[in-house]
Amino acid sequence: AIGHHGLGLTAAVGQARGLEQPVQRDELAAQLEGNDLHDGVAQCVGVIVRCAAAGSSPDNPAMSDPAVMTILPGGWQVPVSAGHSLLQAALAAGVRLPSSCRNGTCRACMCQLSSGQVRYRIDWPGLLADEKAEGWILPCVAEPLGDVTLQAPAATPLMG
Repeated sequence: AIGHHGLGLTAAVGQARGLEQPVQRDELAAQLEGNDLHDGVAQCVGVIVRCAAAGSSPDNPAMSDPAVMTILPGGWQVPVSAGHSLLQAALAAGVRLPSSCRNGTCRACMCQLSSGQVRYRIDWPGLLADEKAEGWILPCVAEPLGDVTLQAPAATPLMG
């Protein structure tokens, strides 16, 4: 367990990524030693360290490299890092998708997913079951589960 070896979370993550960081005693882990919570905390820290070493997140451990979003008909290919919505990634890459609320209710960003899969940041995105079945998505609250292709005819470059 991390606490037993005196590694702080920052140092442990740095070591997992191969970075040179000073090893410091994690005071929280030291306080928890001998406490019933210590083993649970150590297990959680272990998951975080393993994910950091792999470059992934606990929610999606298999996604260590950014997914690629292809936006058609423009042909833009945009990297989407773990934890970012499709809309955030498009804007960061200089591609404007229609949007307004950014919380999945207004439907301004609605476009069609032609390939790949997404998950939603919210439980009830503003789509009907039929629309979901037809491949319609809301990029403002959708995160890719791998490479995806969108049909977004209203997409435009931010500049130009």
